[in-house]
Amino acid sequence: MEERIFLDEAGVKVTNARVLVGSQTYAMSGVTSVRHAKKPANRTFQVLCFIVAAGTLYFDHQNSQAVFFAIGAVVVGILTWVLLKDKHFVILHSSSGESRAVEHTDRGFINRVIGSINEAIVSCG
Repeated sequence: MEERIFLDEAGVKVTNARVLVGSQTYAMSGVTSVRHAKKPANRTFQVLCFIVAAGTLYFDHQNSQAVFFAIGAVVVGILTWVLLKDKHFVILHSSSGESRAVEHTDRGFINRVIGSINEAIVSCG
């Protein structure tokens, strides 16, 4: 049977025989299922920026330097909040357990990889 390519994008290649991620190869014959997992971005720093800004304004709102500091803390908090991305993973299940095969911040890409792997599983019968 000829090897059929379902996806070849951003260093990930899915065929009816294997899944290649960088230099790692997973045999499709061993893959029983695939799923999505997500790790939310850690936004502790951003929350601290907002708390410091609120505290500064509450206790020292008369001081113009304190007001500018608080505005700066809020701006930094908002910018870094927007720039942080959740991490998404492709989890492959096999008889030997599960492995985190692909990690990316683009959920759409992860969904394409999962869809391609599902297609490959179905094509293997």
